Amino acid sequence: ARRPAVLRKDFIFDTYQVLEARAYGADSLLLIVAILTLKELTALLAASRELGMEPLVEVNNEHELDVAIEAGAKLIGVNNRNLRTFKLDLNTTVDIAHAIRRRGIPLEGVFQNQSVEYMNDVAEKVGLDLIQLHGDEGFEVCRQLIVPAIRVVHLPGFHTGGSVNVEAIKENVQAGGTGAVFDWSIAASFDQAGIPCLMAGGLTPLNVARAVQVATPLGVDVSSGLEDGTPGVKNHLKVQQFIRNVVQPPLSSLDSVDEDTFADK
Repeated sequence: ARRPAVLRKDFIFDTYQVLEARAYGADSLLLIVAILTLKELTALLAASRELGMEPLVEVNNEHELDVAIEAGAKLIGVNNRNLRTFKLDLNTTVDIAHAIRRRGIPLEGVFQNQSVEYMNDVAEKVGLDLIQLHGDEGFEVCRQLIVPAIRVVHLPGFHTGGSVNVEAIKENVQAGGTGAVFDWSIAASFDQAGIPCLMAGGLTPLNVARAVQVATPLGVDVSSGLEDGTPGVKNHLKVQQFIRNVVQPPLSSLDSVDEDTFADK
């Protein structure tokens, strides 16, 4: 059946967590090199693949990149924040980018409301293959970039999927974290036009099954919809129910849960 893919983003260090992720319907999971030895990473990759999952392997420096490659990682992501110091060093981005470039791996840069000059400068210095735009940039900006671009589409300006001619779209109504719900039928129009989209904005365990049913997106993005009011703190019951409703939506068009389901027992 057609449905969005599910990634378990967590601190995973044991094969039991891999089994747990698959049992809850995850299609992939995050493995962080900073908390794993080469032996542990290799074992977790093997365990994941035995269950039909290809993990996303996170690195923060060239040494971790080498560990990921030696372990046989096929999908590698870069986290510019050092998990030990929690500091963000933009020079790390350049260093890792050059290390990746030397290994022939494509690079993508994510920007929000930056000038064309700045983005082109970064693309040239780092050697980006692709730029992803998450701000208010118009399509004219895309045409001025020196590499291909993927742009977030803000829904009020578009009514049909066929009216947008870009290679990939992420649908959202704000920069993120507002919890605002948009008209899902607009996302459905992109699907009908044969253009893949990601849905984000206002999704919760209470409405995600209906959203997927209406729009059939390539994927869904959620953050604040899994919280109880404290930013960044997730309700684990909401996480579990959200994943269940994405992977196997209830027979009813409305999700068979309510807020009382997530209350502390």
